[in-house]
Amino acid sequence: MANTRRLEVNLPADVAAAMDKEIDTGRYGSADDFLEASARALLAWDEDVERWLHDDVPRAWQEYLDNPDQAVSSEDLLDVIHADYLARLKAAECTATSIPRMHDAS
Repeated sequence: MANTRRLEVNLPADVAAAMDKEIDTGRYGSADDFLEASARALLAWDEDVERWLHDDVPRAWQEYLDNPDQAVSSEDLLDVIHADYLARLKAAECTATSIPRMHDAS
């Protein structure tokens, strides 16, 4: 590799074990490959979060300020999320009738 820099890293045992497992399965050819892919994924994630904070959040806030009557309450949102969760469980042939909605738990 032409433009590289040698580093020495210490990883927690569980992270090193997960990395070894990924290498053993052939998903990555080496620790170098795994760490490079991990760093690139983290950098891309950070860029996405920054873009979201810089572009999407202000736009959504302005949309709310322009049309506050179209806002959805947190309770209504939780109802939608709960209904979606139950539908997914049902599709997976599971039941969760005793799972309370978050705003029901006190």
